[in-house]
Amino acid sequence: PCGTNQCGVGHKCTPIVATGKHNCTCKKNFIEKNGKCEKVTPETTYYSVANNSKGVIVVAVLVPSFVILVAILIIIWLRKRHEKRMTFMEEEMVIAFHVGSRSNPRRLTNKDNLKDDNGERVVNLIYVSQDNVYGLPGYIVDKICHFEMPVDSIRFIGVIGRGEFGKVYVGEAQGVNRNPEWTTVAIKTFKESINEEEYSEILREIELMTDLGKHENVIQMFGCCTSCRPICLILEYAPGGNLEIYLKSLKKKCKDIASKRIVDVTESSKEGYRKLIEAGKMPNDPTSSILGNTSERYMLEKAGIKQTEDLNIEIASRINKEIRFALDSKELESFARQIATGMKHVSGLGIVHRDLAARNILLGEGKVLKISDFGLSREGAYIKKSNGKIPFRWLSIEAIQERAYSTASDVWAFGVVMWEICTLGDTPYPSVSDRDLKDFLLSGKRLEKVDSCTEDM
Repeated sequence: PCGTNQCGVGHKCTPIVATGKHNCTCKKNFIEKNGKCEKVTPETTYYSVANNSKGVIVVAVLVPSFVILVAILIIIWLRKRHEKRMTFMEEEMVIAFHVGSRSNPRRLTNKDNLKDDNGERVVNLIYVSQDNVYGLPGYIVDKICHFEMPVDSIRFIGVIGRGEFGKVYVGEAQGVNRNPEWTTVAIKTFKESINEEEYSEILREIELMTDLGKHENVIQMFGCCTSCRPICLILEYAPGGNLEIYLKSLKKKCKDIASKRIVDVTESSKEGYRKLIEAGKMPNDPTSSILGNTSERYMLEKAGIKQTEDLNIEIASRINKEIRFALDSKELESFARQIATGMKHVSGLGIVHRDLAARNILLGEGKVLKISDFGLSREGAYIKKSNGKIPFRWLSIEAIQERAYSTASDVWAFGVVMWEICTLGDTPYPSVSDRDLKDFLLSGKRLEKVDSCTEDM
């Protein structure tokens, strides 16, 4: 069946015995192209390699693209699943922390119902997988574990303060000091989105609070919750608010009382002036007996001006008198002694508060003062190297110049707090700008003496 040139030029004919047919293939050094066998040349070799390369390129592009597409779809699916799971967990936590659900907290099913007076959500606590939490430093694990409280033992009522760190709520906690009943507490929460450095700062504050122990004039930490976000500190609740607000409200009350008495004085003075005018009738009255008498009119006007000046002096005197005696010496002495006692306890533990100010002193029952806000505190004297907001007007000279903090710098701040108390909440160095304060202090100048203070104080 394989005849001469039966397969064509360049072909090799191979007979198939079983069928009686033949098979044509290209001879050696020939390549098949468009159904013909052509002799191999550099051009045909390139063409063949190019065709093969195209196939390889197509495969190399399509396969990874397919793999990437599948990976993206898997990631999207996992994210959706995670969001649904976190939403469910968040709702469960909100239900568990609902304030008005002592008998049956699971009656609340809509988390958006939990809002404060400003329309903000009161609670947004969720469990956090330990895989997503920065590891606790070993040296404080033992301390914190003794204070760790389960999240279902905390209830939130409403926001009572906020700052750079986060928010403070009034709430309730179960198991405080081994008390099975619910106890009113303050709950300090930190920002939900925190980095590793911020997390370390929070842990440092928790550790320091565990060292403070219990003292009448220092706010007590009952526990903490690091297994949720935001992280919570469970603290002693002081119903009187902070000392700065108390002092300013007292000052306003004093001014209101003084103003009321001033009105009485003013009305009395007006009546006296009116009688003085009526003695010769009104100067502009045609029936006045002193019409045209310039000297008598001048004397009358001079008497009115004198009365006005005397009235202004009396008004200022009454305001100062009310403010001066608003805090009697016993209460002032009590405040000073309580703060000093609390700070003696703090310094005795080797702790530098670094932010002692009236705003960070709370009023408990019976005007018992409690030092609080140990977020900036550290153990021992140290030098601050990192940047950050600092209580500039309460700082000592060495703290301003060298960022060096010690018990001595806390003593300086204590003196500024005494000035705040005596002025009923005024801002220290009211006539000096932050820019000029350093030079002001280095020149030897200090806070002005308050009228209600003795020279010794």
